[in-house]
Amino acid sequence: MKENTYKTIESLYVMLLSKQTTRIQPTLVPVTHAYEALSHYISRCGFSQPRYIQILGTNGKGSTSVYIANLAYKHGVNVGLFTSPHIVSITERILINGEMCTQDEWLEAVRIVEHICDTRELLFFEYIFLLSIYIFSSKNVEIAVMEAGLGGKYDATSILPHCIQCFTPIDLDHEHILGRTYRAIAEQKAGAIQKNSIVLSAPQKEEVKDVLCKFAPQDIIFSNKTIKYTLSLQGKHQSINASLAYLAWSHMCHMLSIGCVESYVEEIYRETYFLGRMEEIVLSGNTRLLLDGAHNCAGLEALYKYCETREIKAIFYSTVYRESIQETVTWVHKIARGTPIYYFTIDSPRAVSYEDILQYDTSYIHCPSLRATIEMVCANNIKGDILLCGSLYFIGYFFKEFPEYYRFRIKK
Repeated sequence: MKENTYKTIESLYVMLLSKQTTRIQPTLVPVTHAYEALSHYISRCGFSQPRYIQILGTNGKGSTSVYIANLAYKHGVNVGLFTSPHIVSITERILINGEMCTQDEWLEAVRIVEHICDTRELLFFEYIFLLSIYIFSSKNVEIAVMEAGLGGKYDATSILPHCIQCFTPIDLDHEHILGRTYRAIAEQKAGAIQKNSIVLSAPQKEEVKDVLCKFAPQDIIFSNKTIKYTLSLQGKHQSINASLAYLAWSHMCHMLSIGCVESYVEEIYRETYFLGRMEEIVLSGNTRLLLDGAHNCAGLEALYKYCETREIKAIFYSTVYRESIQETVTWVHKIARGTPIYYFTIDSPRAVSYEDILQYDTSYIHCPSLRATIEMVCANNIKGDILLCGSLYFIGYFFKEFPEYYRFRIKK
């Protein structure tokens, strides 16, 4: 439709930031409009399509996606991975065999997509999704693991014909868009189920399980087995993600007519790394910092269980507005167990300010400078761990403030 005017990834990202995002909207109407536009464009593009695996749910989508992609790569399969959100750079969202694409590859995809489509109709997420479809086609990937956004019938990833669809645990999140109950949210996400796909699921709450089974025209296979491998990703919930990923990979091996090598599986689970998810960093003075993008109640509950075995001496927290903000703040207070909680306001139109967070918990300490406050805490030579949690955008801000610790990879 028009010539590509973007010379760098940064200039592309500035344009993308001007687009609407679904997370601010109190309705799915913009999503359905973008979905209809995408459906038309993908049919026109004629890109070759790999075998697609869609990952839906609430928490654990990213970890499950990374596990599957790593298993595929280790078994010699050319694999693409589409995830969101990114932590520091949008190039984290599209990977080929565990590696980010170059700036030239991104801008070439933009040139092709802008030539074929009127991208003004697309939202932020849908635009990058369309770029991923072109890149995966141009790189001839055999399988592509697609992490859904909000999930559901009108999620961009639901346009694709998936051979396998995986549901991670479904919980309360984005209630202003998806619904205020487990059943309502499950109905939205179950709308993505396709007639000819294999549907797999992690263990679910009974009401969620009932909805999934009602919507699925085929039997759903639940991953109820406990994983027997040592996992590098921390937290008991990771065994749920790893078990679901193993189930999905087993089915994909059958489709590809290849054997699943147990030593490869063992190695991948022992070495998989995922930026900002229960990540440990050693700061100056040998102070350990634990980073985790736990932002909703289910994620914070999992973090709480993990921190029961840790000696948390200080917490840095930042969040955005959500209907469950009182509950999330309460979980952070439980994790703290009386230790100081420093609150930092991220640069986002949805960010909760320090003044507003005091309406929910008056014990929070103002943190005007993240680097200065962390360095001050480290200077006290505390024994124990510092925890930084909340919005994944907060995790991204940390790495921008401390770029020396940013090492993007999904494999050690």
